[in-house]
Amino acid sequence: MNSTYIERRGGNNYTSYRLSRRKDAVIDYLKGYMRSDCDSILDIGTNDGRMLSEIASQLNIKHPVGIDTMWEAVKLAQRVEGAKSRIFVGDTHNLPFKDNAFCVIVASAVIEHIRDTDSVFDESRRVLKDGGLFCITIPNPFYDRINSALIKTYHVKRYTSGAIKKELVRHNFRILKSGYFMLYYNFQNDMNRD
Repeated sequence: MNSTYIERRGGNNYTSYRLSRRKDAVIDYLKGYMRSDCDSILDIGTNDGRMLSEIASQLNIKHPVGIDTMWEAVKLAQRVEGAKSRIFVGDTHNLPFKDNAFCVIVASAVIEHIRDTDSVFDESRRVLKDGGLFCITIPNPFYDRINSALIKTYHVKRYTSGAIKKELVRHNFRILKSGYFMLYYNFQNDMNRD
């Protein structure tokens, strides 16, 4: 991905609408499942930081952190977010955080861009607190094929409902809720539960 992707993402009404709807769906989900003492969130693939900022603001999360692999996106997010969030360039396959650091991890419209999701899921489990929430959104594979034919999406994988559930269960996440809204899934870290 490159700066063209970032520009297209920020300056298109349709894209802005989709981002807003996805953000609202994530916030609604988190409101229903998030523990009241949750104070930390990691946004993997934070891009310009807008979703992270809204989630932290609406859910009163004191320690929002965003990570992205694109320096251009991180620069934009740092300009927009200033000191409200810690946002930096990082490797999603080797997250630079201690174990059990976050009570919520969001990866919205990210997983389909990653070839080696095993290491991303393993790292997310490592930095997610026991009982924490891992919230993922992915595009509906049918619409993603259409969209990818029309514009460059940079998607390297497409997931069906069954395939993403199977992959996440294989990484010891318990599915709390899944549904269609641009197809999103939400998982809980139950590593230490029977």
